[in-house]
Amino acid sequence: MLEFRQVSKLYGQQVALADVSLSVERERFVVLLGPSGSGKTSLLRCAAGTEHISEGAVYLDGELVDDGRRPVPPERRQLAMVFQDYALWPHMRARENVAYPLRRRRVSSSVADRRAREMLARVGLGALTERYPSELSGGEQQRVALARALVARPRLLLFDEPLSNLDPSLRDRMRVEIGTLVRDARATALYITHDQTEAFGLADQVGVLDKGRLVQFGTPEAIYATPATAFVARLTGLSGELPGDVARVGADGVVTVRVFGRELAVPTRDAPSPGSSVMVMVRPSAVELLPPTRPDCLFRAEVLDAAFCGRGYEHVVQLVNGHQLSSVFAEHRWERGSHVGVRLAERGCLVFARGPAADGVIQGVADTDSLKTGRLKRALAD
Repeated sequence: MLEFRQVSKLYGQQVALADVSLSVERERFVVLLGPSGSGKTSLLRCAAGTEHISEGAVYLDGELVDDGRRPVPPERRQLAMVFQDYALWPHMRARENVAYPLRRRRVSSSVADRRAREMLARVGLGALTERYPSELSGGEQQRVALARALVARPRLLLFDEPLSNLDPSLRDRMRVEIGTLVRDARATALYITHDQTEAFGLADQVGVLDKGRLVQFGTPEAIYATPATAFVARLTGLSGELPGDVARVGADGVVTVRVFGRELAVPTRDAPSPGSSVMVMVRPSAVELLPPTRPDCLFRAEVLDAAFCGRGYEHVVQLVNGHQLSSVFAEHRWERGSHVGVRLAERGCLVFARGPAADGVIQGVADTDSLKTGRLKRALAD
């Protein structure tokens, strides 16, 4: 449905996208994940047609829509956008907002009104069709925006961080609703976010962007289990990082790493050479707290903080050498200041070469989130 072929985008001398190739298959939900300045907004805008690529090609449903010279304008790409601030017309009722893209396509008033009411009922707002945006809550406005995007049956749905302005509990509910509605409509979606939980909860496939480059693309499970770089590992959730040195390299993809005088046998996709300095990255699920007298403890630590999280407690602990591990779950509370033992599940640890070279750092990439204008909203509000 959507394909980027070796796409680059420059803002003057600033590189926003560098040689990005990505395919979004029909009826798939693809999420672009990355921090501010990673290039995800620029890539979404290039798909929408409100930014033109500098090099490469963009295809939509097999049609060349941008080769850097003759881009197809946004209104001819049959797209729909859901924005983070909803972008509803304040002088129109919910029903009129949803019907607007149908009116633009010269659908008769009666048909447009009927389809708008049906779509609002589908998103749970059948009783609020006559309310203005100012009379709706944030979650209700987001549902109206989603109904407006779906009603015209676009060939591609674009989502510009639509949940970032909602409170956490509402954000979780809307995430589920968006995923359900998009899949029920058998739509194709490209969604951008900086939130790993949101990305993994929605996506069939995730593309991770780092300073303008697509560094990994795959299922959420594959990206979490085998991150391609240290950057991807950090972005997808760590408890902490521990420096170490490679003691031995096994033939089965396992390296033995010496960390603070203790040895860990950790699986790795790119085995470093013996004696090299590495960073052991620890997933939260790999950490277990035990009484400090247990003989199977790997390290001893002091509890710095404990927070109730409903199903139990999350702890922050400091090892005797000063390194911290956070988000350490336990069913019972270990009090602040108490001493505990730490055991690590080696399969929940990752090994990467120590230093910035391991992250594939690219310099001079623009913070494209700061370049947002109203042009995108005006062009794609329908």
